[in-house]
Amino acid sequence: MIRATFAGIAAIFLIVGCDNASKPAIAPAVENAAAPAAPSEAEVATFEEAVANFDGATQHLVWVLPPGIIASGPFSARVVVKADDATELDTTIPLTSEKAAGGSRAEYPAGAEVLRLSTDASYPQRLEEIRGVVDGITSRLGPGHGELAITSDFKTEIDPTFHQEYCVDQKLPPVAIYLEQGEPSTLRKLPIGGAESILQATILAGCANAKPAP
Repeated sequence: MIRATFAGIAAIFLIVGCDNASKPAIAPAVENAAAPAAPSEAEVATFEEAVANFDGATQHLVWVLPPGIIASGPFSARVVVKADDATELDTTIPLTSEKAAGGSRAEYPAGAEVLRLSTDASYPQRLEEIRGVVDGITSRLGPGHGELAITSDFKTEIDPTFHQEYCVDQKLPPVAIYLEQGEPSTLRKLPIGGAESILQATILAGCANAKPAP
């Protein structure tokens, strides 16, 4: 499981304070469930901005995990909103998922585990609910009293044939995340900064249950 890493360093989504000085990691509430306008290049310059402006109707977040890393669900996002450490909302946003074939395009190395994640039709309503709770905390307590955390529970396993490389030699596998949009689709690589090394270490933590090839 990689919940702890994602909660600590925002490797799949992000964690932000609910205050007026920083933009919450939530897109604005969508009236009448209308799809938001496609974000501009400037709006998706970073991983956090891509998530904050994410359009589930037209976009995917694509995780490219290294060969030998096998991912499994549940593919969902758990959202927890707290005010001064007291939980005010704890909900789960379902994600749609599919696996693209490694080697099927230049950004997907042969043998890579490629996850294409997006949101389901309930996303706009769930965003509106979360936004209401976040705004309520800020209105009631002022800036700096809230925390919003979005985590993922998907699991990873290490293929036995990669046990020596990852678990014995401790080679840190590269991880890439892309924003996919358009038709034909284009991929834009999103920087994840210092989160990458912690995410890599979390993946390698699966070595505790991994077995070498016979």
